[in-house]
Amino acid sequence: MPKAKEVRIRMYKQGLGDCFLLTFPRTPKPFYMLIDCGALASKHYGDKEMKEVVADIKKTTGGKIDVLAATHEHWDHISGFTQAKELFDEIDVKKVWVAWTEDPDSDAAKRIREEFKKRKKAVEMALARIPDDKKNRQLGLYKKTLTELFGFYGGLGAAATGQGRTEKAWDYILNKAANQYCDPKGRPLDLEGVSGVRVYVLGPPQNPDFIRKKLSTKETYDSKQAMSIRL
Repeated sequence: MPKAKEVRIRMYKQGLGDCFLLTFPRTPKPFYMLIDCGALASKHYGDKEMKEVVADIKKTTGGKIDVLAATHEHWDHISGFTQAKELFDEIDVKKVWVAWTEDPDSDAAKRIREEFKKRKKAVEMALARIPDDKKNRQLGLYKKTLTELFGFYGGLGAAATGQGRTEKAWDYILNKAANQYCDPKGRPLDLEGVSGVRVYVLGPPQNPDFIRKKLSTKETYDSKQAMSIRL
């Protein structure tokens, strides 16, 4: 357990992906926050490593996590929730933090999710029509590159259409505990029983112009004129 005013951050080495366990001092038991748990598919690591990671998380937390923060629906961030589902079934999660874009009561969120599904399906259908012609090197490289990008969504074909691997992992997270939809326009979030800690939500923005912006010279969404929160 970390000492007063100390935070322990454990970054797991499970492959190309994210998995962080944060431990905050609290009486009588520490506050545990898990941020993501996944890794891209690779011949060098897979289910075995993810199960070892989740087994350690369970042991460290005593099978109780206060907050599971799932940043976004990419395989390298959430694969562990299917690869080590049996172990996660034995871990109690009090609250799940996800972006406001998952809020079922938000019309803007619904439009974004539907648009994403349509575009993803369209790209997959287009890739399926590209012939595997070894004589056309440029076309082959194009297909290979896009196919590898689909690794972030759990793969192509049956794994990426309908209720694919990524969708199953994401649904598991959303049904693991009560959801809190994090909005950058809201007040900073508190950690129950932990003093002196506030969590600021930086995105996604709700402004349609900003959420569709792909390139920027800075790492923030909003301009000075559009800032809704000043820290």
